[in-house]
Amino acid sequence: KNMKLILAPGLVVMVVRTICRASSTCSKFDVNLLHKIKDSHKILVMAGAGLSTPSGIPDFRSPESGLYSNLQKYKLPYPEAIFDLHFYASNPAPFLDLAKTIYPGAGNIKPNIGHYFVRLLETKGKLLRMYTQNIDGLERCN
Repeated sequence: KNMKLILAPGLVVMVVRTICRASSTCSKFDVNLLHKIKDSHKILVMAGAGLSTPSGIPDFRSPESGLYSNLQKYKLPYPEAIFDLHFYASNPAPFLDLAKTIYPGAGNIKPNIGHYFVRLLETKGKLLRMYTQNIDGLERCN
């Protein structure tokens, strides 16, 4: 009865896809997972960049499309400098410019179905905790 259901990023995506599909196409695994979610009250979600990439926020390390691969215009000494406090103290402009592009409400950045699913878990009192390195906060948006 005190067991916790842990949803890794892949499972969150799978759950969301399952909810969106017609029930006639659900596998036995999908149905069992949905029942576990329905019957659980302490769900832990662990989410990474994959949760927000469908919203238009790049992950950090993917070749060509990742954030670190597209920072040339800032002429940084190294890609991680954009998040380095010492670098920021001497030159805040690159971080402030980047923050405007990935902050919710900026441009077309909007929560996706995965974010709404996490929000729904919280609203229904099923979310125990969410661990994420994401900085966008989209799971908190309405």
